[in-house]
Amino acid sequence: MGSRGRRDAVPSRGPGECSEGTSWLGLTTSRSSYQLQDNYEVLGLNGQGSFGKVFVGRHHGTCKRVAIKELKKAEGQAAYIATEIAILKDLLHPNITQLLEVTESKEKTHLVLEFVRGLNLGQELFQSKRQRLQEKDALRFFREILGAVHYCHRQGIVHEDFKPENVLINTYGRAKVCDFGFAFWFVPGQEVRAPGGTPAYFAPERLLYHTYEGPPLDVWALGVILYKMITGTRLFCGEPPEITDTIIYGIVCYPDFVSMNVKYLLGKIMKWSPKRRPTAQELVQHQWLQDVRPPSPPGLLPLPAKKAILIHMAGMGFGQLKVMDTLRRKEYNHHMATFLLLQSQALEEMGFRKVERTLREASQLSSQPGPAAARLTPQSERAAPSMASETVPATGPAVLSLDSQQGPAALNLAFEKGPAAPSLASDTVPAANSMY
Repeated sequence: MGSRGRRDAVPSRGPGECSEGTSWLGLTTSRSSYQLQDNYEVLGLNGQGSFGKVFVGRHHGTCKRVAIKELKKAEGQAAYIATEIAILKDLLHPNITQLLEVTESKEKTHLVLEFVRGLNLGQELFQSKRQRLQEKDALRFFREILGAVHYCHRQGIVHEDFKPENVLINTYGRAKVCDFGFAFWFVPGQEVRAPGGTPAYFAPERLLYHTYEGPPLDVWALGVILYKMITGTRLFCGEPPEITDTIIYGIVCYPDFVSMNVKYLLGKIMKWSPKRRPTAQELVQHQWLQDVRPPSPPGLLPLPAKKAILIHMAGMGFGQLKVMDTLRRKEYNHHMATFLLLQSQALEEMGFRKVERTLREASQLSSQPGPAAARLTPQSERAAPSMASETVPATGPAVLSLDSQQGPAALNLAFEKGPAAPSLASDTVPAANSMY
């Protein structure tokens, strides 16, 4: 079962009323007469495709930016949209964009998603020197994308449309996979027929056979992406049937500057037979990737911080029991979105405090004479990337100040005036990492 590709759209003014209970998709949505603009300000168009658009919005309650993906309710689309939403609900990973809320109108379904401030990988490559990355940077991005692929496959999910445009790079240089419009569930060993994708990233079996296993499709696409990051050129170009022949009969050639490690890894990935292609699990264990620190697992807020968020939401007019019930049931309504956005702020604040404390301690030690200071300085440099949040900097429109030593009452939201730094990335918002 697969999701059909769509590139999505948001409301010009109001999208119409959301139905109550189980509507067109069989989803539990927000209250009757709820309109998206009641809680979000649409700031502008971020992307457009054949099936819709992606808008950037701002959540009124937290002033956090979100991406709003709009899917048109064409006849026969309900199952595909429901599959995409169900898959997004199953995903919780630091290198995958987070679903926040789902709403419906008579003609459209809106997915409120994490907003990633930055560029997509294709734009990152275009702006890079010689339109390619240094090997160490390509390795780091590849390891993070691979981590997301490995996680999806362990969840029984194939993305099926990996390409640079579907990998977002945030302002901290972390990769996040987005757009699960073609994703589908699989059973190990089961052969499937994929619903869509981008021809330049198709595996040979996709072009030769009616059915094939799903996970090797993602692994092949990873190899094509790695080749482009390293060399700055597309491995396969053109339109069908020319590109079909190139993929099936083509030979991978490498520029002189490509290292033997990269050639060896790509040689393993770009196996013509999917049976000989390594799995994501095997790639994670590849020796070339062992020196790269794997992505951090989703951060967890301490219980006092979660209670503080519930207290703050009560002050915003949300019933605490309703919020807790929403989180337990995983109902992606406005209660869920508000909690996840506040949680994102809390994790972000905790991350900045951790880094500031590390840098402050290192600064104090470096001011002391003797070799100890010289030894500790690299530790502070290594600690800096381990921030809990990968999204909006502290100078954004909403800053959550959370003092864990003071308990729940310490939750304090201070909204700064002025717009956030202008940067539109693609369908995403600050990563929310755990449920209550």
